Amino acid sequence: IDLFPDAVYVFTPKSKILALPRGATPVDFAYTIHSDVGDHCVAAKVNGEPVALRTELRSGDVVEVMTPPVRGRTRPGSTSCAPGARARGSATT
Repeated sequence: IDLFPDAVYVFTPKSKILALPRGATPVDFAYTIHSDVGDHCVAAKVNGEPVALRTELRSGDVVEVMTPPVRGRTRPGSTSCAPGARARGSATT
């Protein structure tokens, strides 16, 4: 039984639980952490495995996003794999 059908609950690497809308991707996760993290995320791991940034997250996933050590420009097309409103509203292309 899915008690919360409109949300997925994922974990940060430090075991913090975050609620995201169903269909959320690692980019949405990154923007939930901080807009600067979302602006600069370049890769992601889900449950310790590398995944595409457009991968749909599932409840119980442990999500980690990677950013470059030197902050550069926002990735072109960064909102194309971010269905969440927060990510679309924060990212600049």
